[in-house]
Amino acid sequence: MRAAPLARELLCERCKQHGHETPATVVRHREPHQGDAARFFDGRLESACRWHDESLAQSEARHDPRGER
Repeated sequence: MRAAPLARELLCERCKQHGHETPATVVRHREPHQGDAARFFDGRLESACRWHDESLAQSEARHDPRGER
């Protein structure tokens, strides 16, 4: 699952939105899958830098609708 998005997009998609060209090193789900296998395997993926991956993951954990951390 990781190889295809990184081959398609070499730069962090979030950085590109702000005019930066940062190499993507991580593939992440655009929307949290929250343990749902169907959403995990069929969800949309994006190329990201480590900084965006970690900061978005922390934000998602704080706003988890299930109330889990």
